[in-house]
Amino acid sequence: MIDCTRGYTARYDDTKEQERHLKLDKSECKSYTSSNSGYVQIDHNGNQGGFANGWNTGMALAAAANKSDLYDICMNKRGWTTDEDEFLQQKDEIAKAKLAAKKDVSDFMAAHPEYKDTARHDRLSIEVFSLMNDPMNKGLTLSQLLILADERIKTLKAP
Repeated sequence: MIDCTRGYTARYDDTKEQERHLKLDKSECKSYTSSNSGYVQIDHNGNQGGFANGWNTGMALAAAANKSDLYDICMNKRGWTTDEDEFLQQKDEIAKAKLAAKKDVSDFMAAHPEYKDTARHDRLSIEVFSLMNDPMNKGLTLSQLLILADERIKTLKAP
């Protein structure tokens, strides 16, 4: 379980940033899983009987296991792992993605030198960020997002 051991993620280069995000993510995932409560069965006299106690023990164990699974899933979706091999694989994938992104930007900038101007470059960055956060664009490559951003900028500029 991620909560009890050191968590790894390749998303953050800086150790302090990683520690800060680990603390935040742990807190949010604990909060998310704390809403999952156990089950209590009461007999017709309002007491917990032998069967109810056994049932409750079983349900409490199941709920605890479920909370642990939910917590691990929550942390994993945020990029955390306890497996050092998985961490190294993440690191390699992120390095490859950064290299591909640099190439996409470099290729785009070579084809569109007008964005070497600081103001235009800033406008392009804002447009790309906006497009990246739009669910309609999920799955588009950075190269595709840059082209879309360029089209939007040119369309907005046209009279």
